[in-house]
Amino acid sequence: MKKALVIFLALALVGSVFAAEPAAEVKVAEFKGDASLTFGIDLDAKETGFKNETSVTLKLNLLNGGDKSTTGDGIWGELVIKTDDDTDNFIKITKDDPVQIPMKVKVDKAQINFGPVYMGILSGDFNYGGNFWFPNALNWKDGDDRYNRNPAAKLGYDQGFVLGYKHKEDKFKVEASVRSKPTDKVAASTVRTDAPIGGVSAKGTKYYTIVFGQEVEAVGDGTKTVGQLFTPPLAATAVAYTKTEVPEVPANYWTSKYAMGVYGEVKPIKDLRIGVGAAYVLGDLSAKDTLSKDINNADNKQDISMFAGVDYLFDINDSFRIQPTLAYTLYSDYVWTSEKDGAYANALKTNKLGAGLRFGFRKAKSKDDNSLLQGFFEKEMVYNNEEKKDKTLLPGVSVYSEFDFNEGAMKKNLPLLVTFYPGELVKGLNAAAFAHFNLGPKASEYDTTTYGQLGFDTIIGGKGLQIGAAASYDVMVKDVTIVPALGMLFTHGKVVDVADKENTKTADQFRLEAKVDVKGLVDNTTFTLAWDKGSFGSYKVKAGGTSSTTAQNKKGEVTLKAKIAF
Repeated sequence: MKKALVIFLALALVGSVFAAEPAAEVKVAEFKGDASLTFGIDLDAKETGFKNETSVTLKLNLLNGGDKSTTGDGIWGELVIKTDDDTDNFIKITKDDPVQIPMKVKVDKAQINFGPVYMGILSGDFNYGGNFWFPNALNWKDGDDRYNRNPAAKLGYDQGFVLGYKHKEDKFKVEASVRSKPTDKVAASTVRTDAPIGGVSAKGTKYYTIVFGQEVEAVGDGTKTVGQLFTPPLAATAVAYTKTEVPEVPANYWTSKYAMGVYGEVKPIKDLRIGVGAAYVLGDLSAKDTLSKDINNADNKQDISMFAGVDYLFDINDSFRIQPTLAYTLYSDYVWTSEKDGAYANALKTNKLGAGLRFGFRKAKSKDDNSLLQGFFEKEMVYNNEEKKDKTLLPGVSVYSEFDFNEGAMKKNLPLLVTFYPGELVKGLNAAAFAHFNLGPKASEYDTTTYGQLGFDTIIGGKGLQIGAAASYDVMVKDVTIVPALGMLFTHGKVVDVADKENTKTADQFRLEAKVDVKGLVDNTTFTLAWDKGSFGSYKVKAGGTSSTTAQNKKGEVTLKAKIAF
């Protein structure tokens, strides 16, 4: 009976009739290659050299994008299996990685429908708000998602079900979920234990040592020392050891550890969405103690995670639109705190509001698959779209800030990010710019120990103030296209010893990158002259009433590249 209850939900969807599915269609989706020769000059090391590169890619499409799903009416099991579009459903063959199969096939939906009520049975954590994206004109992120979205914290409880109701016109939905926490699988391993060279060996025990880089094995006889088992005998300074094989521990899903959550979403008017969700961890219901007296509460028992968000897209007229997004998250970490007389207390681990606003240009054209700032300064693209197929930038001006309401947090960290992308307002001209500030009044203050460890590179890496811009322009001369591009990035940082605020370190850096592409001069060939990794900077240190300034300049690299491609 217990087994029947366990597998009931897994079998609930079996037996339904599938609708039309993706059709197989094998064809060449992409076949391209290139070869290039680059001559480079390292202006700092005063060294030169050549670099040869080749690349070949063959993509064989396997099937057309689509999905396969069950059909039904009233009370029925709904299962949707999706494949991505043609560009993802392929076998990829390259020069360096002979065969790759990045085909993406996933179960997109699995639920039992009772009219507008549904019961979903896919795994998933309580990270509510993951699909509320802050508008970003340049569609890039800097290291993590903090400037892109602000979802509720994951709790580690991802097995279970969702019971919900969705309005037939998608005006609102509400759902409650109950989930459990499995223990992860522990892979098999080998534990190595050192054995004393002069100790008597245990009969039948295998001992090992390394000789000329090779592992040598000997079996103990109960009379010889460990060192004497080997030929020649091991010196007293040698290392011998035994090995113990630890078997794999499989994942365990039946742990009696539970959490529950509720989420609601409403769309009162067109393009306005409001979402609110909360989750509470019940923990191990079979445990005798209500909580473990351990500040590292692995089960997160009695923790609370919350999310509230709103986003809106409003077209002012045919030329302009505004797009505001707000996302608030709270995570209360319920832990044992000896500081409060051995009591349990809620520690607000997360208590912050993210706010973004884009003033968009509706008529501006966007350049696909490219961010000038990404190309110049290694920014990673992020697309505000779950499918990640919308690879265009968002013409306009975007502003983002984050407000951390934990005590003292905003004094240390109060970011402001402004991004600007005008679109292709003039034919052939593309430009982009951004500015990042930390407005926290105590952002530069550090304790004496930390202050002493900070140098020029770490201060610049902190990106206290950063302003970047890049532009390119396509110049047509008959059949030849010349594309000059220039990028700049200014970074300023300052740190203060909180114990003596007269002690300061100030770092400034101005990076420049420039290149010129020439296309069409020779068929199938692009010539590129570039200068990058160049920077001009200064590092000023004030200590004990005196100050010193050192230059931090890098001449960078100049390269001339010829690339043949088809």
